[in-house]
Amino acid sequence: MNKYKQDKKEEILNYLENHTWRETQSKFGVSRDTLNRWKNGNGKNVVRSENIDTQILKSMKSIFDEMWDNLSVSNQKKIMKKYQNDIPKILEVLT
Repeated sequence: MNKYKQDKKEEILNYLENHTWRETQSKFGVSRDTLNRWKNGNGKNVVRSENIDTQILKSMKSIFDEMWDNLSVSNQKKIMKKYQNDIPKILEVLT
């Protein structure tokens, strides 16, 4: 039996859009796997394991940091502007 009705799921997913995964889990008592299934709408977990994904992201961040240092300030600003909405979400996962 489904514990959450559709309107409650939508409320929780709306909350997740402006809050961290941890804040959402804490407030609603929903697991990360459940949030992930709802968010992707297909019943499959995209995030296989928080530890594995975090390791991969940290490795990618190291590579990115090296590349970033070689970019001009102008190109850094262009990248920051283009991805300004995604950066807080990325940093949330890495911390």
